[in-house]
Amino acid sequence: MRKASRPPTNVQIAFREWLKKNGYMPKRNALTVEFIKPKSARLELNYKGQMNKAMQHQYLSFLNQWLKNGKEFISGLIAAQGVPNV
Repeated sequence: MRKASRPPTNVQIAFREWLKKNGYMPKRNALTVEFIKPKSARLELNYKGQMNKAMQHQYLSFLNQWLKNGKEFISGLIAAQGVPNV
């Protein structure tokens, strides 16, 4: 089975907003984007779309919440970001 490629843009936007709402602050480096929250593990996403273990755990929580709450969950996060639906 092939590994999944990057998620669609609207899901990326919603995930980033979800992390911000949970207290993580984004920090962009040359090759990675880090999400930092005091007293929590550092979340990292590299330029190839690979996530560290802590980021994978948060992404899984995000996907489970999406499955539980439906499409409105993603739409609400995208609207909070101020981006029109893609």
